Order: sequence, then C-alpha cells, then structure tokens
Amino acid sequence: MAYSKHQGKKAQKSSLPQSSATPSKTNMGGVQRGRKPLNLKTDTGFKHIFSEKVFMIDFLNNLLGREDKIIDVTYNPTETLPPHLDGKKVIYDLSCTTDKGEFFVVEMQYEKHPYFKDRAIYYMSRQIDKQLNAKTKKSRRQMKDEGKEFADVYRLEPVYGVFIMNFHLDSSHPRLMRDVMFCDHLDNGRVFYDQVRMFFLELPEVQSEEDCDNGLKQWLYMIRNMEKLKDDIRFAKNNPIFLELMERADEGTLTEAEEEAYFHELNNFLIWNSMLGEKFEKGMAEGRAKGEAIGRAEGEAIGRAEGRAEGRAEGRAEGKAEGKAEGKAEIAKNLKNLGSPLEIISQATGLTLEEIEKL
Repeated sequence: MAYSKHQGKKAQKSSLPQSSATPSKTNMGGVQRGRKPLNLKTDTGFKHIFSEKVFMIDFLNNLLGREDKIIDVTYNPTETLPPHLDGKKVIYDLSCTTDKGEFFVVEMQYEKHPYFKDRAIYYMSRQIDKQLNAKTKKSRRQMKDEGKEFADVYRLEPVYGVFIMNFHLDSSHPRLMRDVMFCDHLDNGRVFYDQVRMFFLELPEVQSEEDCDNGLKQWLYMIRNMEKLKDDIRFAKNNPIFLELMERADEGTLTEAEEEAYFHELNNFLIWNSMLGEKFEKGMAEGRAKGEAIGRAEGEAIGRAEGRAEGRAEGRAEGKAEGKAEGKAEIAKNLKNLGSPLEIISQATGLTLEEIEKL
C-alpha cells in the first residue's frame, strides 16, 4: 500500500482496451498530467497493471519459479471484514485465487513502516481465518455430501503473501527476496509447515538492467522504474509480456476515477519526498555539528594527554641528566679532597679542569 486505498479495476482481458477518458494537460498541485508511463509504486498504478490476469500470472510464475505453472487466477474482494463488530477490516491491494486453489495477497508498499512484518503476518492470519470461517459454516451433512470428512475443516489451502517494498526491510541486512515459512530452528531450520508462505521483495536491490538476469528481477526492475523507462529496455524487446506491459502502463489507459486517484497519490509522493529531503538535510546538519563538537573535544583531550606525556618525558630526561651531573660533581669533590690529581679526577668523572677547580 502507498498512501490511500482505492478499489482496483476488475480483471479485464489482455487485449488492453484504451480508456475513453481523455487525459488533460492541467496541473494538479505540481504534477503534470498527460500521456506518459505510470508510476507502478502507486496504489492506482500497481492495481491498474496487476488487475490484468496476464501480468499477475506471469509475475507469480516468475516469483515461484516452479514447473507446475499457474494457468489462471480469480480475483477476490480486496476488503476483508472483521469476524466481529468491533474488529478492524483489512483492505489489500490485490487478492486472488489460482486454478490450483492457492490464495495470494499481493501488496505494494511505498513508504517504510516500523511494524511492516507484523502487519504482513496480520494480513496472512486474516486470510487463514477467512478460509476456516467459510468451511465451518458447512454442516457435517454438507461435508459428507462433498465427499469430505469433518476434520477437513482444518485443512488449509496454501496462503501466500507477496509484499513488494520500495525500501529495505532491514537496512543492516538488505536482500532482494526473503522467502519466509514456518521452520524448526531446533532442527537446522528444517521446514515445519509450508502452506503459509511470505515473500518480501526489496526494490532497491535491483539497481540496473545488468542486475536483471532472471524474470523476477526483470519484473521488479519494471515496477521500480516504469515511470522513467525508455523504449530501449533490452530484456523487454523480445518479451511479449513486457511489450504489452509498457503499452498498458500509460496514463492514457486510466479511467477518469483512476486518473483522479493516481494524481492525488503522485502529489502525496511529492510531499512525502520533500519531507524526507528536509529531514535528511536537517539530520546531516545536526550530524556534522555533533561530529565537529566531538572532534574538537577529542582533539583537545588528545592534545592535553600528549602534552602531559611529553612534559613527563622531558621532566624525567632533565631530572636524570641533572642527577647524573650532580653525582659526577660529588665524586670529583671527594677525590679532590683526598688530594687526587686534577687530571685523574677529570678522566674519572668527565668533568673539565675548570669545573673541578670550582668545586
């Protein structure tokens, strides 16, 4: 999800009919309207594309990478009502069921959320609850008529969550994809249950065309950059799906309602990015000031410590020299009192004749 929730279009055939709405050239709060590629990181742009079966099926097949391909999907209502009156309803970006009976929740998240993992798990739990509620409404007789045991109420169809993020889930450990299942950490991470599975996909990990060495990375690159892509994407030229995508992902294909929602989101993006820029500059300035203050304090402390060390070293050296000289003078004085020749005293102590005579 990005900023606001708007109901996605119903699934259409992949013939890509053009909207009868004529895009205007008026400016809405700084966003210029006209024919150009859609920003697929918006709710409206994302739903506009992935409410088309042809795109959803190809994306999911590239994500799963299995031989048993998805052939068809049926779109489900994106709003899930709470099990009780005081509960919270959930609105997904897109939800669908495959021809194999698998449930998918597909989300595009533009801005970072501090509890995004928690929210993702909550979304999955509501899909599981929805399955169980539908099954438990059936009587034992109905279950028997369908050739099922009543215990089958608790047999879950696979539930998948696909969470596409315009940020790193964990900035200290960035990953293109996290494939999350129930695992037994006491058994070397062996998969315990794979009927509930979550994919977290990080768009910042796909920086350039050179990174796109498989279908999933190509899809993520298109989602991340569609609004600024040219027609010379190498991997798209020979792929009918991407050629169709680039035709469909155009502002001119939006309905009037979609267009209004889309430009409202773009304006919110401008405001959000502007706020982030201001926070970044403020943080940089505060960081520089704090760094300079710490640097000065550390420098002064080091300077004082070095000064003390040098002073102690010089003092020890001077004291040692003075003590040595005083010792020589005392020896020379005693030898002189004993009547030893001055030349002999000079040789023994290293003092000059003049220095010995003054003693």
